[in-house]
Amino acid sequence: MTLEKCENFKEFIYRKWIRLFPAMLICSILIYITSFYFYERPAGKPSIDSLLPGLTFIEPSWWKIIFRSFEIKPLEGAFWSMYVEVKFYFFAAFIYFWKGKNWLIATLFLFFALSVICNLVNNYSQCAFYRHAVTLVDLLSFNYFGWFASGSSFYLFTKTKELKWFSIAICFAILSSVFVNNFELQSTLAACIVSALFTISVGSSQLQRILSNRFLLFFGFISYPLYLIHENMMISMIVKLGSGNIRFANLSSPLLSIAALSCIAYGIALHAEPFIKKCCQLMMTKFQMAPIVPIQDQTKHER
Repeated sequence: MTLEKCENFKEFIYRKWIRLFPAMLICSILIYITSFYFYERPAGKPSIDSLLPGLTFIEPSWWKIIFRSFEIKPLEGAFWSMYVEVKFYFFAAFIYFWKGKNWLIATLFLFFALSVICNLVNNYSQCAFYRHAVTLVDLLSFNYFGWFASGSSFYLFTKTKELKWFSIAICFAILSSVFVNNFELQSTLAACIVSALFTISVGSSQLQRILSNRFLLFFGFISYPLYLIHENMMISMIVKLGSGNIRFANLSSPLLSIAALSCIAYGIALHAEPFIKKCCQLMMTKFQMAPIVPIQDQTKHER
């Protein structure tokens, strides 16, 4: 959807950066400065260099290659999906503006197929070439590109109402589910269930109405900052509440923790994120590093 609204590669990457970076900046600083209080964090107390992967959207394994012996630990394990998402954006934009939209979905699936083939061959071969190939496709996150191909096909179905795109999307989702997590059964079943729910929601107007209620839309609105801050902070909150003398703490502490983090995420999404976004836009425009994009048009469909 965003690619279709952009004139070139630079504009697309800018739109995605301005969508992702402000909340990442706010949440990263919040996590870091409050880590002394949430000392029960499973990831331990973060160091200042742990801010680098999230703020650059470059995963720690890439930074390890750059710095060789120096290893950077991630601020949050949940950030892993952001690194995958950003790689997808660069690949998608490159293919879209080079070869056109007709090549995009096919190329995404070919990248995914390449990762599957490399992993299959490597499982039955001692050849160093395939080990290096698996390392490369893992670094590029090609093993997740089947999901992006499926999602893109679902989008084309909602836009064109052509059943072929719906069928292609289902096939890609099934294949992605089968080969998820190196063919581990439980992960495959979980992926199939999520894929089925998504497929039904795309095809069923009744389920769409259910999913459009205000309660779920609220969590959709706060989902990005909530996702960024939830992992270690939520576990630490649960531990704190559970260790106190609060009655029924074992039952209520997870709900109280989620409620508290949801309020924080709401404040970030409603106030802090738009403010930082405007500051970033002004700074990028001042240094002539940003294309001219209307603010409302830029973010309206991306939330």
